[in-house]
Amino acid sequence: MQSEHDNLRSALEWSLEGHAGEDAGLEMAAAMSWFWIKRGHLGEGRVWLERALANEGASPRLTAKALTGLGSITFFQGDYPTTKRFAERSLERSREADSHAESALSLGLLSVLAFESGDVERSVQLARECLDAAAACGELWRASPALQCLAYQAMQAGDFDEACRIAQEALDHCRRKGDTWGIGMCLSDLALFRVLQGQYVDAEQLCSEALAVTRELGDRLLTAFFLSFLAGAQAGQGRHRRAAQLWGAMHALLDSVGAPLQPSHKMWIGDRFITAAEVSLGTSAFEQALAEGRAMSLDQAVQLATNARP
Repeated sequence: MQSEHDNLRSALEWSLEGHAGEDAGLEMAAAMSWFWIKRGHLGEGRVWLERALANEGASPRLTAKALTGLGSITFFQGDYPTTKRFAERSLERSREADSHAESALSLGLLSVLAFESGDVERSVQLARECLDAAAACGELWRASPALQCLAYQAMQAGDFDEACRIAQEALDHCRRKGDTWGIGMCLSDLALFRVLQGQYVDAEQLCSEALAVTRELGDRLLTAFFLSFLAGAQAGQGRHRRAAQLWGAMHALLDSVGAPLQPSHKMWIGDRFITAAEVSLGTSAFEQALAEGRAMSLDQAVQLATNARP
């Protein structure tokens, strides 16, 4: 799809003009939503999906699918109020269509959003509803976002063994489905838990495995997540300059796809580890290392992340 991106744009434009049937443009845009997310085309995907959703006469299930895709994009853009509106509309249309499959994804998105917004109790409630919907449609991989939230809840409660068990369950679902991007997301969770446990070498190994996945996908957003966890692992081991460089490279990747630093990453990695690195280095040296990281290309950042430690 990446190599045919220009052709896909032309086909989507043609479809939205009504040449291929009333719902064809929305169907194509909904199908492309994860391509835009996984390849970092967040702004472009949002424009296409918003335009496609102007067709209010489409089937409830198709509309729900497109709204979930759009809500996922706005979530990664940090636009949480808009994400909530899209996800709630998606859930309404999913239930109108009696589609447990689409309901599961809508509920999963709402659960992740509630967690990032600080409402852990609501997140857990929505996650359990998501698990029920995924079981009802027989597609358990759709519960991966819910499992992610339940793992985070266990982590916050200090039960890292349970957090890792749940994350491993989600990883197993993604492996069975062959969802490479989902595998990367689950490895991201496991890496974060290991950093917070102080198991830095294990975290580095997980990130190394996952960076191979993200490089295969060309996914700058997910790559940025792993750079942040590696920065935390480096800072935890006293390698503060390297941590600052990785933190700067992470910010550059986030900027390149128009995504902000998620509040949870700021709290768990930035506040706990990167602030300590800045204190240790001093503001001037920290800012210099941060700027060096920001100036790196994607290949240079990954090389820094995966090279043997000095």
